[in-house]
Amino acid sequence: MFQTIRAGWQKCHPETGARMHAFMRSQLVQPGGFADRRGQPDLYYTMFGLLFAAATEMPIDLNATERYLQSFAPQSLDLVHLASLTRSHLLLKYLRRPHLATWPRQTLPPTLRNAYNALDTGELERFPHRDPRSPYSQMLRWSLAEDLGLNYIHQNLDQYRQPDGMFANLPGDDAPAVNATAAALVLLNANGADRRTLQPDLQRLADLQTPEGGFPAMPSTPVADLLSTATASLALTCCQHPLPYSLKPFLRQTITPAGGFAAIPGDDAPDLEYTIYGLMAMGLTR
Repeated sequence: MFQTIRAGWQKCHPETGARMHAFMRSQLVQPGGFADRRGQPDLYYTMFGLLFAAATEMPIDLNATERYLQSFAPQSLDLVHLASLTRSHLLLKYLRRPHLATWPRQTLPPTLRNAYNALDTGELERFPHRDPRSPYSQMLRWSLAEDLGLNYIHQNLDQYRQPDGMFANLPGDDAPAVNATAAALVLLNANGADRRTLQPDLQRLADLQTPEGGFPAMPSTPVADLLSTATASLALTCCQHPLPYSLKPFLRQTITPAGGFAAIPGDDAPDLEYTIYGLMAMGLTR
């Protein structure tokens, strides 16, 4: 994902890039993190901000950011925020030494690995949808394990799979979700699944793309959004399944005059998280 975001940044027009840098710098807040949509420092948004800084070589106060990250106790965090903290520590180390040939996983604080190993004994509230086996939870755990240099063996996802393709957020749910499907496909593909067995899921997902290039969150959702578009496009690309339409028209509709990307077309309010999704989608354009 990092290289895809960097590729998207490199495709930006210089004026767009300058406005984007200015917007992202405006999201830096004390005591060293990046702001959420309410303007408050937030660990989840800080991870996206550090990802942007690393991919675009944007200078930030690394010492202030490190102090902010050290204020969190890993074992108190849910899966989403533990993954955010781990990725943030990894990105911070990269920003200090950007010319390293490999990610410095072995130098991460051991408390992060301890917290990861304790996930199975924690409460269900620590997992998205209170379900450690859901596609999104398992994709997050696999990604977190990768960041920590550990192995993750995924559990069977058949109870989330729809009869005619795609995956749901919850077992027994008959409403397929784009982000659950993208998470499942990325996880299965990374773990060596036969892509022929994924074809019904890949084709049904690809069929949801609109001629303007966007993907909706669910087949019944009338409006495409940038999160669903980025994750669906990444999953299809990882599985070497072609996109029916170009992403470029949709990206033109979601870039804002302020420099960042918005969640949906017609929204002029840029968002830090969605700016990363926009760059990721740009990195996937031909």
